[in-house]
Amino acid sequence: MKYLISILMLTWCYTSYGQLESPIPVTKTTKDNTVCNVCPTAKLSLDVHKYTDLEPQDACYQAVQSLEERYGVNVVPCSPTTYDSKAIMTNAMLVQMMYTSCVILTDLQKMVIEEKLKKGTRISKEKSELGSYDPNDHMAYADNQYDDTKATDCYEKNAEDLGNEYNINIGDANNNLNATKPIDVVKTLEMLAALFNKTAYKAPAYTKKTMTKGAFAILLNNYLDSYNELLGKL
Repeated sequence: MKYLISILMLTWCYTSYGQLESPIPVTKTTKDNTVCNVCPTAKLSLDVHKYTDLEPQDACYQAVQSLEERYGVNVVPCSPTTYDSKAIMTNAMLVQMMYTSCVILTDLQKMVIEEKLKKGTRISKEKSELGSYDPNDHMAYADNQYDDTKATDCYEKNAEDLGNEYNINIGDANNNLNATKPIDVVKTLEMLAALFNKTAYKAPAYTKKTMTKGAFAILLNNYLDSYNELLGKL
């Protein structure tokens, strides 16, 4: 019972510089207890085997497995049992995945620095901190910063927090998130490059106007692996 309570109290457990275990996320509900229209109605398990349409031979399988089981990133906020790797990435999906990644990596960074300090090794936070990306420097981040989102949208608060906490703006110059529209590939690649600017990984050239969920999973996982490697070398 003691160990069970300890496990439930942890938001996630850091087991090594290269591996994270995350808890089962709770389905988000609105204040009136109605489930958001893009949230799953069932509790999700961060386990790649739950996806009935994803096989080990699929190109993105290992990336999806790593994102969920290693980093604790829920790659599908809209379905508890299917992945649909060929579906087009939308801005809402991008918000959810990027916010989760930033939270996990920021906490990981703090833990690594604290561990180094305990061993008497001093390192500069600037050497390991994440970058930021705001194509609209004039934008003032605050609650309800996007004109086309509402409080019942499960991605609304995460979109706001990406701006407030990490200076990452996924919306357009008119303060619209355009949640259901495909991501701006050029802008997304620029955002990732800026966020992970201290890592060794450089994304390959991408000329398509849209990006599939599978392709984005591979790209994000490569960046996260590179950031983990950076932390391990500090």
